[in-house]
Amino acid sequence: MGRVFDTLEEVDIAGDAFTKPLPLGPEGLVKTGVLDNGVTYYVRSGVTRPRGFAALSLVIRAGSLCETDEERGVAHLVEHLAFNATERFDHHEVVKFLESIGSEFGPCLNAFTSPDETIYHLRVPHHSSGGGGGGGGVDDPALVILDQGISILSEWAYRIRFLPEDIAKEKDVILEELRASETSAGLAYADRIPIGSESEIKSCTAETVRRWYKKWYRPDLMAVVAVGDFDDV
Repeated sequence: MGRVFDTLEEVDIAGDAFTKPLPLGPEGLVKTGVLDNGVTYYVRSGVTRPRGFAALSLVIRAGSLCETDEERGVAHLVEHLAFNATERFDHHEVVKFLESIGSEFGPCLNAFTSPDETIYHLRVPHHSSGGGGGGGGVDDPALVILDQGISILSEWAYRIRFLPEDIAKEKDVILEELRASETSAGLAYADRIPIGSESEIKSCTAETVRRWYKKWYRPDLMAVVAVGDFDDV
């Protein structure tokens, strides 16, 4: 086995090799920057596999490690509540809307919470003007759908609803997930697994959830990612 490693090319690990940002691919392939509101964006256009779709993500650099002992499970609960209701969408209307334009809950619409981050994904149908879609004007139906998808990311970033009745319903769902899962105390991050503990899930209040959301869902910890079959916009 040692002889195999002897044949590998030497790699310079001096200096900032482990700390500098990873390359995003060939120069110009991914456009990145920071919006006026402080949110970072990453955009790659012209991706035609699969043709006719755009994948959008909202990445929050905060997860269960950002919770206090009293907040255990709150990051994951916020993620659940995002699909329940926002200021604009009521009672799972966001899911119904996305299904109405051809997305499907699960493969096209989902999210996950880890100790380090929370990520929301959605995939919407879209054609670039060169791929058989509209002409690219403001009234182009494809651009309208893309804009609606981005507006949903905005709802999740800033306007999730935290009514006590919403939280009570999602608590029941999460408690069922907790009962169905098995956790080993020997795992890394065992004290901050995203699903939380039964006692903290049951006792957390709407104000606790709202306060955590306002503290950690902020522009300097957010990134929006858009990849797909759309023109360079």
